Amino acid sequence: MINFTDLPKFYFITDLAPAEQFALKLRRILVNGGRLIQLRLPGLNDSEYCAYAQLALELCHEFSAQLMLNCAPDLALRIGTGVHLSAARLATITARPALPWVAASCHNQNEIAHAQNLGVDFAVLSPVLMTKSHPDAQPLGWNRFGELVAATKIPIYALGGMTLNDCAIARSYGAHGIALLSAVW
Repeated sequence: MINFTDLPKFYFITDLAPAEQFALKLRRILVNGGRLIQLRLPGLNDSEYCAYAQLALELCHEFSAQLMLNCAPDLALRIGTGVHLSAARLATITARPALPWVAASCHNQNEIAHAQNLGVDFAVLSPVLMTKSHPDAQPLGWNRFGELVAATKIPIYALGGMTLNDCAIARSYGAHGIALLSAVW
């Protein structure tokens, strides 16, 4: 498992864009200090995803940033980076993938408990607030978020409706930091 102190306060999540625009957006995040990146590109086949993963991995290496692939663990192993398990994938996993970095998406107490039992390095808990990417999802709110975080031993990032200015409030409710998608991508 990764040392808790090695985790930055911000976890940046990508979205799909044409390759040149994708590279520019990711470079901007890295130049501005992003050191933990999740490659989230729903809808791509493995070949297309791998092309973006190689591009992202090269950029992350250039800036000494950790890349987490939101894909099957075996694909992350082939590419040679960490894996971020979606909630659906987390539900099917019975043992921690044999990778140096493993993270998970969680939305409730049961998912957090399962992630913790697997020994993931950290998790995101969402949605905390209303979010553009999931407008129909019922937000947890800060109080429920804080209750769920207090019941776990793994670092948790707040996700959903976050902006760069929300890190202090998230930390006051027990979060390690915040995860950002729409606010930076």
